Amino acid sequence: MLSAGLGAIFGSIAWGRAGDKFGRKGPLVAAIATFSVATGLLALVPQDGWALMSMIRFIVGAGEPAPL
Repeated sequence: MLSAGLGAIFGSIAWGRAGDKFGRKGPLVAAIATFSVATGLLALVPQDGWALMSMIRFIVGAGEPAPL
């Protein structure tokens, strides 16, 4: 989905800046936690909840850990 790709752009900027400011370990753990929780929430999306699924996929993309 396009929303995950857009989320990855914003997430890489946000987590990259956080990594520069606070060190790499904390933001990486936070990104993995964000990715994991959002992926789990996808299981709760109702049958016709495409808008909700798109929003959660954006969060999944934002939480995808980028290679350091």
